[in-house]
Parts: sequence; C-alpha cells; structure tokens
Amino acid sequence: METLSDLFDALPKVEEVLYEMQDKGRVGKTLTNFGETLSAFCAWCLERKYLSANPLQGMTKFDTSPKSIRRVMTIEELQLLLEASPPHLRLLFELAVLTGIRVNELRNLTVDHLDLESEGLHLDEDWTKNRKSGFQPLPTLLLQRLQDWIASGKAKELYRKYRSKSTDARPIPSEPLLFVPLNPRHSIHRIMKRIGIAKETAKGKLDFHALRTTYINLVDGSGATVKEAQSLARHSTPAMTYNVYGRTQAPRLAQAVESIAATVLRPEDDPQQKTNLDERKCVICVQPDDPPGETQAKLPFGSEELEKNGGGVRRGFESHLSCFFFSLFSLNNNHIHSLTMMKRKRR
Repeated sequence: METLSDLFDALPKVEEVLYEMQDKGRVGKTLTNFGETLSAFCAWCLERKYLSANPLQGMTKFDTSPKSIRRVMTIEELQLLLEASPPHLRLLFELAVLTGIRVNELRNLTVDHLDLESEGLHLDEDWTKNRKSGFQPLPTLLLQRLQDWIASGKAKELYRKYRSKSTDARPIPSEPLLFVPLNPRHSIHRIMKRIGIAKETAKGKLDFHALRTTYINLVDGSGATVKEAQSLARHSTPAMTYNVYGRTQAPRLAQAVESIAATVLRPEDDPQQKTNLDERKCVICVQPDDPPGETQAKLPFGSEELEKNGGGVRRGFESHLSCFFFSLFSLNNNHIHSLTMMKRKRR
C-alpha cells in the first residue's frame, strides 16, 4: 500500500493474504493480530475524516484457540535437560526458564542490558513483545554464570562460526549476551530425544516456549501474589497469566482438598475413626517392652513445641500424632511383634 486510495476495496485482498499466511502455518492468533492492526489504522483514518468508511469492516475472523497445549516441564526433566546440554545451550535454557524471556527477546539481549547492581536485565521497548520497556530480576547464581560467560567472549565466537556456515541474515547485536541458534526448538528437541523426554504427551507438548510456560507456573507455585506473577510474566492482565499459561497440578489439587478436609472434619466426630486412631496410638506409642517415657523421648518434637509453632493448641493432637507416625513408618501388628521379638533376643 502506497496511498490511502489503495485501501478502497482492500478487504478481499487483505483476506487473501491472511489465508495464504494461514496455509503457510501461521496460527489464528497471529492472523487476528495482523487483521486488528490494519483495522485499527483504518479506524484512525475514519476518525480523522481521511476515509469515509472503514474498508475492512466485516473482515473474516480467525479461530484464536490454541491448536495444541504446552505442558509444564517437571523439575526432574529440567535437571536432565540442563545436564545434557552444552554450555551455551544450558545457559540459554536456564535464562529462559528462570526469567520467562521469549526467544526473540533473548536474541536481542546485549552485555549492556545486564545490570549487576540491580541484579537483573533491562528490556528495551524496541524488541519486547508488548513494546514496553521492562526489568527482569535474576537469581544470584544465574547472575554469576552470566558474568563468567561474558568474560569468556564465547557468544561472539559462536556467532562467527555459525555465520560462516549459515545463510541466516538476521542482525546480531554487536555485544551479544547469549548465543541463540536459528531454531532453538530444534535444539531442545534434539537433546530431549537423546535423554528420553517425550516431545508430546497427553498433557501437552514441549518446545522452547514451554520453558516460559514452566517459568510462569513455577512463579505461581512459589507463593507469589497474582500481581507479582503478572508482573514477572510481563502480561497486561492476570487473565493471560493464569488462563493461558497457568496449569493445574494433580498433587497440588489433592493437597488442597486434604487441607480443606483437615480443617472441616474432626476424627473425634466419627466414633469408628476415633476407635481406629486410638488403636493405632496404642500400637505405636505404648509397647509392652518399652520403659515408661521412652517412646515420647524418641519423638523429634513435643506437643508443647508443636502448639507453639502451629499457632495454638490442636484438638486431638495425640491422635493426630499417632496417625502421622503410623503412616510414616507403616507399622502394623506383625511389624510390632517382629520388633518386640528382636528386642527380647538382644536382651
């Protein structure tokens, strides 16, 4: 488009281009963003009387629902991935999963963006996805690794070797902080295949951007507030943080309902449950061959300490404590009998 007159009857042409982009693999969200940008420009022209009507009114809407879901990497998978990666990729993966910075943003990072005094990275509005400047805090250990990496000068060296064998013409920062390969998704998939991490499961797929998904869920699990999580993810709304990137974890769901049940239900309200707990208490805490007070002396803490640290007296404390040790050591009557016989033989 060269003049405003090129916008007249532009709707069929714009839709044709968008459909061609869709055929080449662009997702609905990207196509919608392109269309909305053009429509916003037309609306601006209409408001200022440069156009008498919006030529893109009624433009086709694309399905913006994700075609696939990214899953969260487990801590075990992350550790395996990092241990199996060469140093330059390990640092790239660490920075991605500990900051959530997107791959195109990682490409633009320079040595000057690292702020040792504030312990983080300054992000420029020229290349962030939301076109806003920002600051991303870094953990101390990662900050030290980045300092060592900068001192080695390996980022520029890797780019020189890479460009000598590649036709990639994308600009490289004069003082790059990291070496980012042409396709990090292929890099991470090669390592995952070598160490036996599935690229896709029933829970979703793993790729380079899944490191950002993992980061946001780790932030959520750390106890950060909604506003803090939104800020660290650099999202405009908490809905994006939690509805798009947030994932539920089965163990945490189970822990939540158990916590609710422990608050609402009391074992002493159930006669059968109370009987069972009393029996367990007798089996564990009152053994015939133990001298008086010996079992209590073995406990790592007393009821007085627990009451102090827990914020008040717990009803049915002895029963709950007995149940805890019963579950922990999995003792039953046969085990108790075996232990008793062993102690008698030693005597």
